[in-house]
Amino acid sequence: KHNCYNFTNIRKNAIEVSLINLQMNIANIFNRLSKVAAFGLATLMLMVAITPGVVAAAISQGYRSNEPLTAGTLVSADKNDQSGLVIPANIDNADNLMGVVVSEQDATLSVTNPLDSLQVATNGSTQALVTDIGGEIKAGDSITASPVSGIGMKATENVKIVGVAQADAKFNGKTTKVKNKSGGEETIKVGTVPVIIQ
Repeated sequence: KHNCYNFTNIRKNAIEVSLINLQMNIANIFNRLSKVAAFGLATLMLMVAITPGVVAAAISQGYRSNEPLTAGTLVSADKNDQSGLVIPANIDNADNLMGVVVSEQDATLSVTNPLDSLQVATNGSTQALVTDIGGEIKAGDSITASPVSGIGMKATENVKIVGVAQADAKFNGKTTKVKNKSGGEETIKVGTVPVIIQ
């Protein structure tokens, strides 16, 4: 009971911190929106999705991508582009991690303009694609970019993270093959995990 109580408190504190960050991010988005809207470039959409027993809240912003990206993909800012271009995140660009791709209907609050091609959750809670290449992912583990572009993994070092897992990852038998450091092929699991983005 004592361990469960501590875990519950840790999770409760993480959610409270995330809600504070959510409120601050909403204020920042409205400030940005008020500046951009004057030029007729931005459209604000408020969407609330309610599922019995589940509370999902994500703030997303519009970005551009040169390739189609599925929901759950981790993305980083393209350091060679200053116009809002994002690319699938991996260990080589993890320092520029932006967030997780979401569909517009999965965002509680989204800010877009006509040039945006996708929505990236930068705060709140959403599902992220992950692999077990860094080890099995449990609730409370930090998630960072992996060697597989667009897919996250458990952070085992002091690296930039996209968020914190809110449950154990579900892999459901899905796998993919990647090349290891020695040049050989390695089979890894691919699945999803709910994360609070930080």
